[in-house]
Amino acid sequence: GVVKSLEQPQVIQRNLELRNPGLKPPHQIAKDPNSA
Repeated sequence: GVVKSLEQPQVIQRNLELRNPGLKPPHQIAKDPNSA
C-alpha cells in the first residue's frame, strides 16, 4: 500500500547503514557537522 511505499526508502537507508556503519543520512550529517 501507500504506507509501505513511503517506508521503503527508510528501510533501504537502514540496510545501507547496517552494511556501511560509516554512512550517515544527509539529515544526520546536517544536524552534526562534527561527524561530516
